[in-house]
Amino acid sequence: LDKSIILFLVCFLFWSLLPTIIDRSVSVTILGKLNTSNYVTYDELSIDFNEIFLKDNDAIGKRLNEQISNGNITSIDNKYVLSKKGSITKKSFIFISRVFNINNSMLEKR
Repeated sequence: LDKSIILFLVCFLFWSLLPTIIDRSVSVTILGKLNTSNYVTYDELSIDFNEIFLKDNDAIGKRLNEQISNGNITSIDNKYVLSKKGSITKKSFIFISRVFNINNSMLEKR
């Protein structure tokens, strides 16, 4: 049982750190741009990020579908609304961000 729990945790750690970060990371997108160009301005990085990460890879569509699959968001007539589960998830993230003093401006009301 102990070995099974440890194996599960190692697998969970691997999947939560490596593939997920590579698929979602702004930093990885920046590293990819810098790998192909030696000197790049902030504006060039921003344009590249918008084109590659957001547009070409449909980052918003992927995340919306993921959140719908998780039950955090509901789609009604091509509009999206936070579900009860999503509201609890958001409140949990805000709580954790406050406990660990992490910037939560992406979660708070705008």
